[in-house]
Amino acid sequence: MDWLTLDELDRNAKEFDALVYQTPQIDTFCSASAWTIPAARTMLESADPFITRSEDGFVAMMLTPMSNGLQAAVPLEIGWGLAAPFAGPDQERLVAQLRRMWAEQSDRVNALIVSGIPASGPWSESIVKTFVSTHRIGLGETCGRCMASLDGGLDGYLARRSPGFRAKLRQAIRRAARSGVDYEYHCKDPTESIFERVLAVESDSWKGRAGQGFDQPPGEDFYRLMSKRLHQQDSLRVVFVRQEDQDIGFVLGGVAGPVYRGLQMSFRAGYEELQPGNLGQIKMIERLIADGVSTYDLGTDMPYKRRWAEQEFTTQMFAIMPYV
Repeated sequence: MDWLTLDELDRNAKEFDALVYQTPQIDTFCSASAWTIPAARTMLESADPFITRSEDGFVAMMLTPMSNGLQAAVPLEIGWGLAAPFAGPDQERLVAQLRRMWAEQSDRVNALIVSGIPASGPWSESIVKTFVSTHRIGLGETCGRCMASLDGGLDGYLARRSPGFRAKLRQAIRRAARSGVDYEYHCKDPTESIFERVLAVESDSWKGRAGQGFDQPPGEDFYRLMSKRLHQQDSLRVVFVRQEDQDIGFVLGGVAGPVYRGLQMSFRAGYEELQPGNLGQIKMIERLIADGVSTYDLGTDMPYKRRWAEQEFTTQMFAIMPYV
């Protein structure tokens, strides 16, 4: 078992990602390097690495102080609780690796926070089996994702939506066509110019105008770094909704194998009647289907996303502390 810095993990990102994609029952997109390394660099800047690699795979975490003065090991992305810290096909061996890591640095680590794994099944069974005799195991927040199948093409996707949803979407598409709305799809263009266009729309959205958009740090830094990494992997996908040579909305996301993960969607204030968000979503879905993508992961569960999805994937956060 070798200890790694975050930079060393970054240099081994291809190997790490290949093992993430072999890891069962986790959110692979949000556990892979394009998501986790930007999150660690922008949201856990003062944290220390707690990362190892062995013949069984990687355990990737960071050490950060808790409010009670103790220090916890947390996944590289802890803000949303989406990322799992494990990369490898055998959950028992990786949980055992995590225990060895804690034993070697017990003077620095007071607790473990493990997110991004199902509340039941092999991962939780391995955690209980490994720690229950010597540690307290608590359950934290759950995190659901809304998922949609793209099987059957656009007709198949729309058939799984409600009649009201389909009718309103058709109305929005006709209204947009009469209003001169058009679309741009980007997947291999220079990422900096694309991202600046995304930021310009976000800053002029109701969220941006209220100072709540991701155009503010650390969100801007996180999404900029992630977009750059996705672009380098040919995985970045962006749709712009345009009117009169102006970007009025966008949908931003990335692909990981057969799965597309939606990341951000926004539109300029004052264009609500045109529904740029819905227009961008359906145009993105059309292109994803054409590219052979089979699943649309809309991200963290929110009411509006349920209209676009028919499946849910939920993970649990575990808190592990020694008995005192």
